[in-house]
Amino acid sequence: MATDWPGSSGSTTPTGEISKKMLATGKKTYQSAGMIGSTLQRGRWGEGVAMRHLLHKHYRIVEKNWRMGRGELDIVARDGDVTVFVEVKTRSRDDRIGAYGAARQPRKKKMLLQTGEAYVQKYSDSICTYRWDVIEILTPRNTNQADAIYHFENVSIAS
Repeated sequence: MATDWPGSSGSTTPTGEISKKMLATGKKTYQSAGMIGSTLQRGRWGEGVAMRHLLHKHYRIVEKNWRMGRGELDIVARDGDVTVFVEVKTRSRDDRIGAYGAARQPRKKKMLLQTGEAYVQKYSDSICTYRWDVIEILTPRNTNQADAIYHFENVSIAS
């Protein structure tokens, strides 16, 4: 299983190895040195955690941070024959305000839909079926350890 995005080293885990402890115990803990700084750093770190989670579930990562205009798809993956657009939300457990839908503004949802539609149009020859998944990663405040990972499959992004 290899990654497909430009500049990939061909590694099956683009941001590092899945923790042996996680594989042995089933615990979803991903750690590295230091603390999470900016919102962008936290988001990128969370996307790495989400990619490892998807790879562990035997998804194939096709793209990361795919952009069209002002829109961005965090992760585009394949689950068998289904193309999966994955929106990743990383937040401190203290900041959690509820389910994914509560954290999304209608304008952001519209942008996600437009970007997903643009991706489908661009790659229409290879996409028959697609869906939206959301991965929420909760962390203790100011740490880079996943306290909990919630993977919601086939969610409605429409407002």
